[in-house]
Amino acid sequence: MESLLEEEKLRRAEEIARKRAAGYEVPADPLTDEAMIAQTAARLVEVQKASMELRSAHSNASRRKEKGSLREEEILALIKSNPDMDVPLLAERLSVGLSMAYLLVGRLKKQGRIRRDRRSGKWMF
Repeated sequence: MESLLEEEKLRRAEEIARKRAAGYEVPADPLTDEAMIAQTAARLVEVQKASMELRSAHSNASRRKEKGSLREEEILALIKSNPDMDVPLLAERLSVGLSMAYLLVGRLKKQGRIRRDRRSGKWMF
């Protein structure tokens, strides 16, 4: 009998939640309020976990962006010291893969911070 009552409480609580979400005013019902509190408490752990994962992902993205900015500054410093330097040598000096070096140089070009002179082959700022 108790399990049937609990099922009925949950069913009514979900029904009231749907009506409230649709904008209807639903009178307070002590049985369903109790069930809704229990549902909220059960979902709270899930919501907290999802929130932590979202914060972690945001933090990781910020760190990656910061690391990329630092790499771009390193590239600029290397190019200033040797304007004839090519991308494979940049990759070697930065200890990154060739594709990452091309990606970073491409970003700097897109930002307009560097360009390559077609005649001399030297980097320009």
